[in-house]
Amino acid sequence: MLVHETMVLCGIDAHLIKSLRLYINNDLSDFNINLASFDNFNIPLNDNSLDYITSLCGLSDIGSEKSSNDFNRLTANKEQAINEVYRILKPGGCFITIERTDEWEFDISKTYIEEIQMLLNEPSWHDKFVSAGFEIETEEKYLQKASTDEIRTLINSLIDSHNISQFGHEKDNKDVDKIAKDFNIELDRGYVLYALRKLK
Repeated sequence: MLVHETMVLCGIDAHLIKSLRLYINNDLSDFNINLASFDNFNIPLNDNSLDYITSLCGLSDIGSEKSSNDFNRLTANKEQAINEVYRILKPGGCFITIERTDEWEFDISKTYIEEIQMLLNEPSWHDKFVSAGFEIETEEKYLQKASTDEIRTLINSLIDSHNISQFGHEKDNKDVDKIAKDFNIELDRGYVLYALRKLK
């Protein structure tokens, strides 16, 4: 039987790691499974080490423990972690990942909330993976339209977390609703599945 070296990335806390270790020791003892917790920005593995890496929101969750809201998580710099995944994959190795995604549409001709536009224009997963050197073999999106309440909540989080000067502490839901209406803001939320190949 051919055995490949594989790693799974996922955003998990200390309690879940303890539970997984118990499950592996009790129910999966016949399999060669090692469980480790590490910093995704500095993975303790050699270059070109693994044949396969899988992720279930392992990149999406970067920064979530330190973040007070969704926007801090969504706009966290994830390129370094993607580069680490690329580094430890063998040439020809495959990275299979399912990550959360928010796809915004808005009228970019409006300019008085440039700070918001800049944050919403965060590079897509597609662009980040291509920039890291991956070839994209599969890209499948599973999205649905966000409700008005979801859009309001996320814009409120953005304004609060980045201290957008136009609103400060005087903003209310009417302000946010006006932003969404004036800028024709729409949001598709969900997940995206990628099969990525390291060619070199």
